Amino acid sequence: MRNGLCERERPHLSASNRSIVTYDVTVYIVTLTYVAELAEIDTALPDHSAWLDVNYADGVFLASGRQVPRAGGVILADGVTRDELERRLSLDPLNQRGLATYVVTEFSPSRTSPKLASLIPE
Repeated sequence: MRNGLCERERPHLSASNRSIVTYDVTVYIVTLTYVAELAEIDTALPDHSAWLDVNYADGVFLASGRQVPRAGGVILADGVTRDELERRLSLDPLNQRGLATYVVTEFSPSRTSPKLASLIPE
């Protein structure tokens, strides 16, 4: 740990061996943007919440919440392929009713705070 951050040891790379070290872990940030009036969004939220519950129950979703200001939401996910995540997003009632659009950002974490250290394999 350095300066409150967890950083996994990486092999020393000489000038003649500049390989890139990567971890076999992918985390996704899903950004939902509402494309309907909030009154219509609010009507769909109970179904959306039930959909979130299913994805939390099987360990795919790590965190989720509303954007501030309330223009959509954000989901943090891992443990699935991009294709599987896209399949799951297609089942979101907000998506099925055409109430939100989705942007998926994929990244491979190499450093985390101690609170998120479990995202990086030992």
